[in-house]
Amino acid sequence: MQIKELDKLYEKQRENSKLGKGDAQKAYDIVLQLLEEDNILVYDYLMKLSPEYGVLALIEHMKSLRDEKLISEKIQIFLNHDEFQKNPNNMGYKRGLVLAAEVFNNKFSFNQTIKVLGETCKIGVITSKSGINSQIARYTYQDFIDSIDNLFFNIEVKNNKYLDNYGDYIEQILINTIFADKKFNIDISTKEQMDVLIFLSHINNSSKLSKDEIQNMNYHISTWADEIKEVLLNHEEVMRKYEKYIDKQVDTAEIEISSKDHRKSLAIKGQDEDKKVDEKTIFNKLLEDIGELEKRFLIKDKQVNKLIANLDFYKGEYEKFKKQSEDLQRKLDNLIEKNQLVMERNKALNLENNSIKDELNKLKENERRYQEQVDEVFSTNEIMKRSAVDGFKKKLGSSLRMYYQDFMDIQDEVVDEEMGEIMKIKVKEMFEELQRQGIQV
Repeated sequence: MQIKELDKLYEKQRENSKLGKGDAQKAYDIVLQLLEEDNILVYDYLMKLSPEYGVLALIEHMKSLRDEKLISEKIQIFLNHDEFQKNPNNMGYKRGLVLAAEVFNNKFSFNQTIKVLGETCKIGVITSKSGINSQIARYTYQDFIDSIDNLFFNIEVKNNKYLDNYGDYIEQILINTIFADKKFNIDISTKEQMDVLIFLSHINNSSKLSKDEIQNMNYHISTWADEIKEVLLNHEEVMRKYEKYIDKQVDTAEIEISSKDHRKSLAIKGQDEDKKVDEKTIFNKLLEDIGELEKRFLIKDKQVNKLIANLDFYKGEYEKFKKQSEDLQRKLDNLIEKNQLVMERNKALNLENNSIKDELNKLKENERRYQEQVDEVFSTNEIMKRSAVDGFKKKLGSSLRMYYQDFMDIQDEVVDEEMGEIMKIKVKEMFEELQRQGIQV
């Protein structure tokens, strides 16, 4: 149902270029709800709907997530989306710029900002068949440079892996934006140009500027006020990276110095000759002093901005590390508590184990004693059995002795019928005697 509603809103946007206030809020609310439900189809509409009610809803959803891993996953889904990668009519590029600026403005990590910006610039460079054209440059200025908190460009970051990995793409896009072809008619201030150029000087990359890029750079620099040019030419990091491209004919530092020296010498000469300082000389001297102060204030203002930006950045980093430290401390406390429970349980198990060992030893001792008693009983029984058998044998022998004696008396005689009858009687008596003694025959 909600997807169908988004389809209708998208059709309205296509017909009217943008949505009315009520429809825009409705689109924003639906996108936010679908994001909260982890409906993967919503990313299709992030690429279709205008960024103010598509990408901004994603930012609002990310703000509700506490886990940086989950935030990274949401961003990665956006960057991996097929429409972002194909970048038809620079739609993905524009939305990537908005996302990058809002990630920084909403205090997400600096690295996340650079990653989104880097992937976006990469897509912009790779998918453009006409190089950094006017649309790309206008989008870059409008949706990133002019939209992101200026503190971003004043953060002094060195050896950042994301900045270095995407450096070539970021530099190519930003250089062609701040020093755009004059036909593009991009109204960018000198301060913005200087801020971005200083930011680019932090990137460790080996790409070289093209002939057109160098020409455009020098054209723009030539329009700067002399004081700004002097700041540029005295900036070590910028000159270390871009000095080879800057036309030395625009180096006004020496011209300015020689001009000041010349005016001073004329003033001194006039004093020597006329012994008097006219109003014009005093006025010129005041102008020189005011100009010198303006340049110093400009330099100090730049340094203050950089310090404020660095302070804000490191404050954010401190808060992030503080939160991580608190999370780790909670995990450590939980582990200590669990470990204490395990130790107490192990202690109880050890006591139970010792008790079982004692009980087992007792059982073994009882078993040994019972075995001795059994052995003793068996031994006694064997003795009694032997004694009973011996007594029985003696008794039986005594009972049969008279029968045996009678047999011995007649064994050599001829057995007649009468003797046979007698023998039958004797044998019968003998068997009866055996039965009386317990021998069954």
